Amino acid sequence: MTARLLFGFLLLTGAAAAAGPAPPWEKRERLARDLFLEYCSVCHELAKPKSTKIGPSLARFKKLPPDRARAFRAYIMTFIRGGTPNMPAFGRILTEEQIRLLAEYLLTAPQAGSTRQAETPP
Repeated sequence: MTARLLFGFLLLTGAAAAAGPAPPWEKRERLARDLFLEYCSVCHELAKPKSTKIGPSLARFKKLPPDRARAFRAYIMTFIRGGTPNMPAFGRILTEEQIRLLAEYLLTAPQAGSTRQAETPP
């Protein structure tokens, strides 16, 4: 009984999951995912090829070969920074590093599932 209570307490307080800080690459990925969820997911799908939202699906970005993806990153950053007639500009809202993280995330995010799947923290 005491062991069960202690285990339950550890789970509730999060002490069982506090093995140490997340590696730097996971922090960057989480930040990029959070940026997408906050600024983009209202209008865009990321993992579904067809979108029922206002903006187009961004799933096609993940199908680019690596050499084209590197060149396309700058193109995506330009759209994020300056916007389009149908999309707001985020150049004054996001830092250059946040824009870069978001562009990289759009090119590498999980392909299967939906943005709901991307919302679930690891």
